[in-house]
Amino acid sequence: MAINKYRASTGLMCRWRDRLYHPGRLFSLAAVALIVMVTAAGCQQVHKTVMTLPPPVSAARQIAALNSRARQLATLRMVGTLKLNYAGRLGNRHEFQAHFVLLADQRPVLSGKGKAELLLSGTYLGQNVFEMGINRRMYWLINRRQRIAYVGRAGIHAGAARPIPIDPHKILQMLAIGELQHTPRQSVVMTAFSHDPYNRVFVIHTAANGQGYVQRELVVDRLTGHVREVELFDRRGLAEARAMLTAYKAVGGSGSTVMCPADIDIRYPAGRAQLHLVVSTMQLKLKVPAKYAFASPAFSGLRIVAVRSAPGGISR
Repeated sequence: MAINKYRASTGLMCRWRDRLYHPGRLFSLAAVALIVMVTAAGCQQVHKTVMTLPPPVSAARQIAALNSRARQLATLRMVGTLKLNYAGRLGNRHEFQAHFVLLADQRPVLSGKGKAELLLSGTYLGQNVFEMGINRRMYWLINRRQRIAYVGRAGIHAGAARPIPIDPHKILQMLAIGELQHTPRQSVVMTAFSHDPYNRVFVIHTAANGQGYVQRELVVDRLTGHVREVELFDRRGLAEARAMLTAYKAVGGSGSTVMCPADIDIRYPAGRAQLHLVVSTMQLKLKVPAKYAFASPAFSGLRIVAVRSAPGGISR
């Protein structure tokens, strides 16, 4: 009896399966599904934006445009808010949310008389909580909460020194505001394709042993001419830092022709560090004489950690 019931139920299921998957019914179901899809698509208005790219420019023209912008940004002042976090010497995390002022002076390097100078200071509730900078004598990063200062000077033996958590030299490189020059130890090349909306500029360094490596890549938006991304590499080809540069605004107001990013997100994967700047105002004047703005800070009361000197200073 149980077997007969099983056969009966199985036969019923088979008959329903045969009706459902009959070739004629499959065609009908497919037609209905197609009609539903076409009707649904017809009910929605799809607007496709066709992006028309300008003709690719030559490497010489692109580099000339970047260098012209760099000369306009010989001095730069940025004010806004920041988020900074990095790993300390023992692996513990240090985090800051603060109001910041960034000052950059490229006049020495543009004139061929020296290196660029930088100061980035963060304050919270009116108190200076951290500072990083570069001048002609040294570079530094100060964590005033922990009362520790990382300091690099010329002549420090790299093998006996510690790496700095965030190298101030790389800040200027990641902002993409410096000149790109061909030298005996450096060349600048570019790749561009008609279908690619970005030009890719590569700064290639030649080591003392004659081996070349890509030190930096700049990704330039062909539609706007803005540098959208910068990536730094070490001699092994590993990424050291990456910056995303967005929300470009005129420096000094709408009447200015030179543009800078108002959102700067820099990440250091190897050092597990991140620096995010949101700029509220930008000006071409420092408002402070350079000899005071970039003066070496007072290290009294701070524990000094010697760090490696950056070879060759800031790359152009």
